[in-house]
Amino acid sequence: MSEKEKEAPGYMTYREAALMFSLMPDVEAAKAIKATVNYYLYGTVTDLEGVAGKVFDIMKADIDRNNEKYKKIVDRNKANINKRWGNT
Repeated sequence: MSEKEKEAPGYMTYREAALMFSLMPDVEAAKAIKATVNYYLYGTVTDLEGVAGKVFDIMKADIDRNNEKYKKIVDRNKANINKRWGNT
């Protein structure tokens, strides 16, 4: 299974992030959201300043943490299938 196949099929925007976005000026929120989407889709890290940069850093950390958790679940499920069916 390739690393791409182990990638989480989506990312969550937690309540705290949604609140941060809602409190930011529209232009700054758009920059942070676009940077987050580009990081999720392409792994691109956008250098943002100010509040948009801080929010992006939080979102990036959430995406990384959730992807790692997802990979562990995929690996665990694969191991369980192999145990069940005797595959290696």
